[in-house]
Amino acid sequence: MKKVKDFIKQKSTILQLMFVASVLILVLVEISKIIRDVDWNQVSDGLLSQSIFSIIMMLILGMFSVTPMLIYDISITSFLSEKFNWKYILKSGWITNTFTNIAGFGGILGATLRASFYGKKSSKKQVLYAISKIALFLLAGLSIYCWVSLFIIFGLHIGAGLTKYWIWLVGGGL
Repeated sequence: MKKVKDFIKQKSTILQLMFVASVLILVLVEISKIIRDVDWNQVSDGLLSQSIFSIIMMLILGMFSVTPMLIYDISITSFLSEKFNWKYILKSGWITNTFTNIAGFGGILGATLRASFYGKKSSKKQVLYAISKIALFLLAGLSIYCWVSLFIIFGLHIGAGLTKYWIWLVGGGL
């Protein structure tokens, strides 16, 4: 058992990279399927059938929905030696949270982007410490989504074609 633990410790970075790469490949394959299967004429018709007010409200609510996650960015910057102005935090946080909401990856993308935005004048140790303070919350969201998805697929029998991804959902849930 000790040999297995030592092996995992030695290869943890490689194993993590392999997991992230496999998730990335899976996401890219699924996104390409979605893009291929979308009837863009129907999307266009749907948008054209919306009132200007509805479109403006969708844009405003979409932008507003990201703002609660700016707390992550405010928290991270409070642990770093460099002080950032609120405009920079707002811009960087909005970009990071938008990409994270679209792509996800269990907080890996968000942590990477935040390290890039806020870690320029801080040590690697400071950045890792700051990100570790919010990491639990980033992963909790992914975990909840995975368990809810498993329940929907296997409990409610919705999305039967997605049952082949159960291993990824269980892995993300853990």
